[in-house]
Amino acid sequence: MPVKYSVLENTLTTPSTFKGRVNETSTLSLDIIAREIMSRGSTVTEADISAVIIDMIKVCKDAISDGSRVNIEGLVQLYPTMEGVFTGGADSFDPLRHKLNIGSRASEQLKANVRAQAVMEKETAPMVGPIIIELLDVWTSQVNTVVTPAQNVNIAGDRMKFDASRADEGLFFVNDTTAVTTQVPAGAIAISTDKKLVFNSSTVGTAGDTCHYEIRTRLGNSPSYPLKIAASLPLTLG
Repeated sequence: MPVKYSVLENTLTTPSTFKGRVNETSTLSLDIIAREIMSRGSTVTEADISAVIIDMIKVCKDAISDGSRVNIEGLVQLYPTMEGVFTGGADSFDPLRHKLNIGSRASEQLKANVRAQAVMEKETAPMVGPIIIELLDVWTSQVNTVVTPAQNVNIAGDRMKFDASRADEGLFFVNDTTAVTTQVPAGAIAISTDKKLVFNSSTVGTAGDTCHYEIRTRLGNSPSYPLKIAASLPLTLG
């Protein structure tokens, strides 16, 4: 099975950069590892394999607790580390300010073997931007169907927060029949968060026109970041 990955845009850089992300396909639990060892011709039982792995984990825990480094050759090294800041050379470990932790380093042999064996397969990355999940016309209680002029509308979604000080960001009403776009005034928006918008509808057109709403925003603080747009499902002007 190939190692599947996606290439994602980092919108926090100017200009935008791109990075790869491995899309994990599964997680191997202790029981699955024991069954995999069995399937490779082990002469001991699955229960015995699980017991040995559990004992190995206990040995590693005891060794690291004693300040030792554990080298599981060909797999990983585990070692104790410390977090926190000391006030000076005379300061001592204080559990309220410091924490004993565990570091790890994969075996160079393991990394080389995986790189030599793995086959990479690119997948299409999901678009990162605002999402409109549903639009509720409060006057009619209809969802993703109609918008009534001068009435309250609730939009549920994600990453919908925008900078109202920028002219090209905000909530926009688009009349698809007349090709007219109108920005909803900031004063008409009662609630504006990443996941919820509540506003009084600003509409231009006549009853029966086909229309939709758009959220236009940047996922970052710089005006040079690319504009991201989310559109509602097609609506009918009431």
